[in-house]
Amino acid sequence: MSRADPKIDDAFLRGLYQHWKSKRGRRPYPKWSDFDPLELRPWLGLINVVEVEPATRRFKFRIFGQSGASLLGVELTGRYADELPDYVVLADYTTLIETGKTIYKVREIGMPGGRTMRLMRLLMPLSARGDALDMILSAIRFE
Repeated sequence: MSRADPKIDDAFLRGLYQHWKSKRGRRPYPKWSDFDPLELRPWLGLINVVEVEPATRRFKFRIFGQSGASLLGVELTGRYADELPDYVVLADYTTLIETGKTIYKVREIGMPGGRTMRLMRLLMPLSARGDALDMILSAIRFE
């Protein structure tokens, strides 16, 4: 990894980051169309694709991974992130859009029933057409 790469302690998410990086090449961020669903197979249930609405700077889930939907008990595809519970950290989306840099964070979250889970979250910049940072590819793992 280069010095600009985030330190990702989860091997599974590090693999997704390396795949994203290979699609990016020398560009600041890859296009979503650069990704082949077959190549993403190991991560498909964990992947979220978020569209950034330029006029409102709202974040809409274009794809929300089935693993996350099953765990949270709600399907989020087509919904806006600002309509969701506290465990969706909107500040990370805003930071990524402002900086264009990948974000990896680990945190503990409270779940129903009083249990706590470790959440590992990776967010990477994407472009719909290749000319603007207007999408986010993310993956979330829970332990």
